[in-house]
Formats: sequence, C-alpha cells, structure tokens
Amino acid sequence: MNATNLITDYIIAGVLGILCLLVPYCVIFDYDTVTEKCVTDLHNPTLLAVIFTAVAYAFGVIFNQIADKLEDWLNYCVNNRKVEQLEENLRNELGIGHHYALQYVVTKSNNGYDFLSFRRTMIRIFRACWCLFFLFPILHVGFSISLSLCWGYGMKFSMINAIICILSWLFAYLLTLGLGKLYTGYYAAMINFVKIIRSGEGSRE
Repeated sequence: MNATNLITDYIIAGVLGILCLLVPYCVIFDYDTVTEKCVTDLHNPTLLAVIFTAVAYAFGVIFNQIADKLEDWLNYCVNNRKVEQLEENLRNELGIGHHYALQYVVTKSNNGYDFLSFRRTMIRIFRACWCLFFLFPILHVGFSISLSLCWGYGMKFSMINAIICILSWLFAYLLTLGLGKLYTGYYAAMINFVKIIRSGEGSRE
C-alpha cells in the first residue's frame, strides 16, 4: 500500500510539474490559440492515458527532487531553519536521528508507519504545488522574453497575466505556511510514535 502511495505521489507531482512547464507558456496566448495548438483528435485515449501516466511518473520523480532542492535553497537564502530545528528537537527528545526514528517506527508499528506515510504524502503534494506556484511567474516572464527575443513574437503587457502571477506567489506563500504546519505535525507524530512504542516495550520487560 505504501509503495502504491509513493507511485501516486510521483504521478501527482509529475502532473503538477508538466503544468509548471505548460501553463506559463499557454497563458501568453489567447485561449482560442491554445485550444487550437493543444487539443487534438484522440484516436486511442487508453493508450494515451497509459503513456501520460508513465511520463508523469518519470517526470514526477525529477520534479520532486527539483522541489526539494529549491525548497532547501530558499530556506538557506532566507535563513529558515524550521526543518533543521525540528530534526534537532527530535534528536534531543529521542537520542536518535530522523531516519533512524522512521526506521524504528517502520519495524515496530505498521499503523504508525501508515500514518507517517500519509503525512509524508501531504508534504510531497504541498511541496509540488508550492513549486508550481513559485516557478509560474518566473517561467512565464522567461518564456515571454524568449519568444520576443528569439522568435520575434510581439509581446505586450497583460494586466490579467500580471494579476495571475501575483496571485501565484500569494498561493506559494500560503502553501509555505501550510508546509510548515505539516512538517511540525510530521516530526511531532514521529516522536510520539517512538515514545509510545518504547513505553510498550518497557512495560513488557
């Protein structure tokens, strides 16, 4: 079941990653032009669905790593040590690191691992969404400049697109706050599971 959840996580991340590349380009043009270019006659939708799922999974693995590295880089730039502090707190509480604590829960409690796996799924999805909204304005401006300089498109300022970019960064900020709460809950749950398991083993002795 956890392997299935992991595959689903990467597929969702892959779809969000594909949108991250396509949407900034598509909003440059009017909707009729986008429809004309993107919508085709689907002769074999089942085959296309299988291919899309495979591509989404493969790209999801990459996009998840991009989101992870981008999050680490931004945290370093703004001196946000929240995750590091949570890991230090876990080490002080349990005397072991995060990975050892997770392995301990995996070997001792299936229910505990299922719960942590669900929390980790939420973190991956939130982080992929955050990466989508954070990169959208950057890629949109980048595509606009490239189309203007390299392909000779006459780019004009669009108030609607500017508002979309501002709202995109607003959503990214809100998702950042949500990620902070998810990380806090994840590490707190791991500490509690390890303590409960240890107390149960101690009582049996």
